[in-house]
Amino acid sequence: MAIRFQDEHWRIVSTLGPNENESPALQSSGLDRRVEQLFGSGPYEQLWSNTFQIHCRTSPHFRRDRILLAGDACHINSPAGGQGMNSGIQDVHNLAWKLARVLAGAAAEPLLTSYELERREAVIKSVDRYTDFLTRFGLLAPGFLQRTVGVLIRAGAQLGLISHFAPNIGMLDTVYRNSPILSGNGSRLGHRAPDGDLMGPDGSVGRLLDLAGPQPVLLLFDDGRLPGWDLDQITKTFADIHDLKTVLLLPHGVNRRPGAYSDNSSRGWLWNAWNVTGATAALVRPDGVVGWMARRPFPGELAAGVRKALGT
Repeated sequence: MAIRFQDEHWRIVSTLGPNENESPALQSSGLDRRVEQLFGSGPYEQLWSNTFQIHCRTSPHFRRDRILLAGDACHINSPAGGQGMNSGIQDVHNLAWKLARVLAGAAAEPLLTSYELERREAVIKSVDRYTDFLTRFGLLAPGFLQRTVGVLIRAGAQLGLISHFAPNIGMLDTVYRNSPILSGNGSRLGHRAPDGDLMGPDGSVGRLLDLAGPQPVLLLFDDGRLPGWDLDQITKTFADIHDLKTVLLLPHGVNRRPGAYSDNSSRGWLWNAWNVTGATAALVRPDGVVGWMARRPFPGELAAGVRKALGT
């Protein structure tokens, strides 16, 4: 395959043939054949070439005391699908806010322990399996199987079926389950928070996840039924968490209230995506993951869940 990364500059990725050695593949005859196969005959300038081995390896630990590993330092995968790179970015996205809070005085052990437990499980159960599948049935598969897979992918795109696999391809379906800082219950716990359009208290339109990162957000879903939320008491409860933003969220079409946000998505898609009723509360971590969730929590339960999710 060839990837164009700027005008007239292409990166060619190819697998060695069954009887082909590394040195001949890098000589002009080996390169000519690959360039001609992709672009046809004609002159070209070679800027760089090298061979590499495909690996699927994961460190047994991402943390040991004060040493933390992220990205290629703790897991390497096939380049198929680009998930090796993206998972490294997700590692740091997960770790950065935890390090920041530890340096600000939060409890180090639960936060930093959660980094390894969350990210290593995600790499092994999702990234490794996905890249392994793409490599076996894409890069390394026999020609007829590669062509069959290519036809299926093109047909799926034309029929609009790719949208069903988009969360997996885009790595937005990562779920954290085994973590010392997750608690509560709800369908979105440990998942990336569903995102969508909101209308702010001042009438401006934004996205829900724009409210989070680098700060956490406590969402209080309110459908207008009693009992309502005591915002003054909740604000006092978390007065020591200076960057926690508390948001009262109303369903689509409900009359606006002072200081409240409302679901501004088409037909109330956002509220439905959360699968909540009124009086549900959810803590969205700075990395956009739902770290705690509960329906009609008691004040003590609310305080404990939020504090546990943030390591305070």
